[in-house]
Amino acid sequence: MRKSLWLVLALLVVGGAQVAHADSFTVSGTATNDSGGSLGSCSSGATCAFSGTLTIDPTSGILTAMDITFPGFTSFTSPQFAEPINTSDFFIGALNSSGDTALTLDFTTTMTPGSLVGFTGGSIFGESVLNNTTAAPEYSDLSGSITPAPAPEPSSPTLIPLGLVALLLMRKRIRPLAV
Repeated sequence: MRKSLWLVLALLVVGGAQVAHADSFTVSGTATNDSGGSLGSCSSGATCAFSGTLTIDPTSGILTAMDITFPGFTSFTSPQFAEPINTSDFFIGALNSSGDTALTLDFTTTMTPGSLVGFTGGSIFGESVLNNTTAAPEYSDLSGSITPAPAPEPSSPTLIPLGLVALLLMRKRIRPLAV
């Protein structure tokens, strides 16, 4: 019985200590509407907010998922590329979910040149949203930031077994009083 308790405890500790395989980042910024008309809630010539998330595998540096939204467009969820511009800058390209618009986003990184391995966030400094049919700019002058998303708290399915194991171990230590 005692060996099985230690085995359960060891499995819970090892299982709870696994390293995540992807890091999530919050994307937020502004862009100028260059479409010549309103795009959703963003009027022509106005500077409007965009936001979303990026998921980057920290060991390979590969952009694995994204979801970035601009006023007037469906979300950009289909990464097409993520490539270095020079030793400290990267750019990514994506299509929105309807495939009619392309996003190109430039941002800084302080990591190994040509890699997003260990990326911890950076500043957005440019590029655009283009109409795929006409190649006309929809948004330009992108600026903002990419910051790490808050780390989630341990979930109940992890905490409950750990609590039960702790109670079982404590029960062994407490002896009933002799009457």
